[in-house]
Amino acid sequence: MSTDYSHSIRNRLFLVLGSDELEYSITNNALEKLLAGKTAVTDSAMLEQVLSTVSPINEIFSSVSLTWVGSHFLCYPSMFTNTSDQKKLYLTSYTLRPSDKLLNGSLNADISVAYAIDNTLLTVLKKRFPNLVYRHEIESLFKYVQSDVKPTGNYVVIDRNESHCLMIVKDADGIRLINQYDIKELNDVFYFVMLAIEQLDLDIEVLSLYWIDGAKLDRFEDIKSLFENYIKHIIEVELPEGISSAMTTSIACG
Repeated sequence: MSTDYSHSIRNRLFLVLGSDELEYSITNNALEKLLAGKTAVTDSAMLEQVLSTVSPINEIFSSVSLTWVGSHFLCYPSMFTNTSDQKKLYLTSYTLRPSDKLLNGSLNADISVAYAIDNTLLTVLKKRFPNLVYRHEIESLFKYVQSDVKPTGNYVVIDRNESHCLMIVKDADGIRLINQYDIKELNDVFYFVMLAIEQLDLDIEVLSLYWIDGAKLDRFEDIKSLFENYIKHIIEVELPEGISSAMTTSIACG
C-alpha cells in the first residue's frame, strides 16, 4: 500500500472477485484511482479474514461496488420476469451447486442477464458492507463498450482474460451474440471468434475487432498477425495500467 494514501469515508471501494483472487481499487468521488491491490481468496472463511484484516479495505466507504468475474451467465429478454422460469432456462445450459445463488442483472432496457455466484461469499460481503451493490462483469463490459469504446458499424469485442474471454458481436441487425468462453491460450480466442463469424454469417469486409486485455496477456503484434488475414480492422482498446479490464469497466460504470 502506498504511504501517501490517506483514507476518507468519502472514498469509494471497487471489488472484483474471481475464483481465487480479490482485486480492489479505491477511488475518490470523481472516480480517480487512489490505490489498488490484489489478495488471494479461495473461500468464504478466507474472504472474511481478508475483509477484516487487510488495510485499507477494512475501512468505511461511501459506496462499495462488487464485480463477479468468471461465473457463467445467460442473457434473456428483459420482459422474461418469472424467476422460476429464469432458473429453468439457466439450468438448460449450466448446473447450480448447493451453495450457488442465481442473481439477475441487466445490460440495457431489453437484455437481462442471470448468473450464478457462491452465496457463502455474498453473505460475507453483505455482512461487511451493508451498502454493497454488485454486478456481473458482462454488465460492466457491455456498458463500458457503449459509453467509452463507442465502436461503430459491425464489430466483435473481445475481453481477454487468463481463463476465459467475453465476446460481444453486433452487425447491421443489432446485437447478435453475448457470450463467455473458457480458454487457455490466444488460439482458443481465435477459434471462438472465427466460429462466431461463420455461424452468424458476418461480413468480414466490414467487420472490426476491438481487443480488450487489461493484463496484457498477449502482444498486440501477435493478435494482429493471427487475425489480419480475416479481419481488416483490429483495434486495441487502451486501458489504465495496473488493474484488470473488469476493474476498469467497473469503475467506468461508477
